[in-house]
Amino acid sequence: MNVGLPTTGLGGIFYILSGLLMPFIELIYTFREKSSTARWKVVFRQVGITMGILALIWITSLVLKIFIPNQASNLIPVETNAIYSISYIRIVLASPILALGTILGISWIASLFLRKRPAK
Repeated sequence: MNVGLPTTGLGGIFYILSGLLMPFIELIYTFREKSSTARWKVVFRQVGITMGILALIWITSLVLKIFIPNQASNLIPVETNAIYSISYIRIVLASPILALGTILGISWIASLFLRKRPAK
């Protein structure tokens, strides 16, 4: 794990994905008539925070490109950077998704075994 921008780590990716999926999940609750105005307020607040995080990450990348143009482009392996192969780029781009999938999978398997059984 290397040092990077806040909210771009595994926890930040999970938060951003959760924030972007909240309206769709709440829409399902609305169709099932289990939603309320108070719940939608929370959803809109979380989506707003998520959009703010995404906007600040984008603005940070623009500022880095303006103030340190040569160094900023060397920090990120892209196809125009000849020292990195395409397979390395795929690994770098897929690693957060693989890590998140692994953690979610382990959590799901653990929940199957650690779930409380109803008392008989």
